[in-house]
Amino acid sequence: MVFSGKGWFAGFLSCLEHFSQAKKTEVLCSVIDLVHNHPTAFFVKEQGHGASDWKFFLLYPAVQVQHAALDFLVHQDPLDFDDINQWFHLIDQFLETNPHERNRQMAVQLMAQLKQTGSPPLPNTIEMFADQITRFNLFHQIKWIKALALGHSHLWTSLGETKNETIKTYFLEASNYFEEQVAVLKDLIAIMIQAKNLDFFDRLRYFANHTDSSIAFYAQRQMEANPAEKKTIQSIFVVDDSMIFCKTLARFIEKMGFEVGYSHKALEAAVQIQERQPDLVLMDYFLGDVTGVQLARDIVVTGYEGKLIFITSSRDEKVAADIRSQHDAPILYKPFPFSQLLDWIKA
Repeated sequence: MVFSGKGWFAGFLSCLEHFSQAKKTEVLCSVIDLVHNHPTAFFVKEQGHGASDWKFFLLYPAVQVQHAALDFLVHQDPLDFDDINQWFHLIDQFLETNPHERNRQMAVQLMAQLKQTGSPPLPNTIEMFADQITRFNLFHQIKWIKALALGHSHLWTSLGETKNETIKTYFLEASNYFEEQVAVLKDLIAIMIQAKNLDFFDRLRYFANHTDSSIAFYAQRQMEANPAEKKTIQSIFVVDDSMIFCKTLARFIEKMGFEVGYSHKALEAAVQIQERQPDLVLMDYFLGDVTGVQLARDIVVTGYEGKLIFITSSRDEKVAADIRSQHDAPILYKPFPFSQLLDWIKA
């Protein structure tokens, strides 16, 4: 944890100059005792214990102050420390001062604790990643984000496939929290792009238009180099005014392994599409009182975001023009071989 508002500490140290050595020692021990009992009043916990914050206490030439500081530190969770290499350097400095034996033992104990669990390795599964990273201070979170961005592709794949809401929420929230830290944000962008998880796309588009030109350029470049994979069609809904055609086409689609629904009535189709939210709607143009273009407009207004393919037996150019004026969707002309439809579905 770093001191919250380090100005108070600098002011405090200036006051100590007027005290006797014995009084300085007493006051410093009291400060450490206060920190021990009310740590959040003095430190920003999310940042982790900083070696630079504790250097003054550990190297202060009074056995009691050193003891109070070490007694506090050895009872902290090793994961609550920041850069353990800086801590190793500080502890080495302390040991070189030939400290009191009890203090030396506690310093050695602290170093052993940090070596054992103070720098956790990146886990092997995305589930373990999700379980652990949210419990880390920001220093360790950034280290894991960097490690993941540098090439743990098996976790990228897992992230793209995961249904774990905790981990998806973490990366979205982290991209907000670290937005002012460009290096960390670029690592998060790289992770979200490589994961190819659809839940991240809106956030990535936001970064591609970021007010910071370096972030926007990086996001755009990464998105161009790693284009999002097309969403695989899994569910299809057929709308045609011929019940026989609906059933025949739905039967073929189902045999090809797709989830399928159908209706020969426009109003009923609109309700079912809104409920089902299929990946693809095969829409006939002539639907009795309304056209497929009108129905398509209605389902889009009510939230449909999937693909559309129009089907019609009419060769009237006005029909094609009506479709193209409203929707960027292909037109499949009846009669057509089912194999052609399958190619269009997979396109």
